[in-house]
Amino acid sequence: MLSGCTHEKPILPVANPVAPIIDEAQNPSEPVSTGDNTSGQYENFVPSGWEILATEENDFNNDGLMDAVLVIQKIQERADYDDSEGPSRELLIIYRDEFKGLTLTIANDRAIICRTCGGLLGDPFVGIASDGNSLALTHYGGSRERWGYVHTFTLQKNGDWLLTKETITTEDTFLLTSKEETVDFTTGEYSVRYTVPPDYRNNPDFDDSAKREIADLWDRPEEKRTKSTRPLIILDYFNIDDQIGKQD
Repeated sequence: MLSGCTHEKPILPVANPVAPIIDEAQNPSEPVSTGDNTSGQYENFVPSGWEILATEENDFNNDGLMDAVLVIQKIQERADYDDSEGPSRELLIIYRDEFKGLTLTIANDRAIICRTCGGLLGDPFVGIASDGNSLALTHYGGSRERWGYVHTFTLQKNGDWLLTKETITTEDTFLLTSKEETVDFTTGEYSVRYTVPPDYRNNPDFDDSAKREIADLWDRPEEKRTKSTRPLIILDYFNIDDQIGKQD
């Protein structure tokens, strides 16, 4: 479904987290501290030749201090960057400490889809959003047939961010139909529902073949079932490419 992404995908889980691009010499399992920083000074975590694409602030660990999630990208992403040259975007999670200032705890360069991987719609990265101790990454792309992904991670008591929910949407912009699949990885609960245009039978833009295809979806009820659970993926190891097309 995605084109233009030619970098190799690591197998999950891997032995060690992806090393931060911030400083390849550092052990990625050790937090990186910038000392006494104030809100808004996230540029300290952005290497030369990179820029901040998105920022989401929240008190994720309930310590009364504002933390942050950043998406950074190579400045070449604004032009025709060839993603085969290496990852061009990175997700950073930064905690604020009363004494240590801002500390980088996660740097994942496989969590965000590249700018050129969204088809005719262009850049597929929609944004990041948070609610309490949960974080959602949203992507949307395609052309006539469109796709959307929302991956939700939840912070655990041990400090791990785990992939707890995934929603995949596929749309046909000609037939005006859509399919939405949602799975809760903590419980195994899975649901799928279909949306079709209510007046498709009288729509002159649809030929008989199109109407039969829509009618097939019209007759499908919303489905709910329980799938077998699997070990939850840690955000440090999450690769968006590995998750594409895994439902059904």
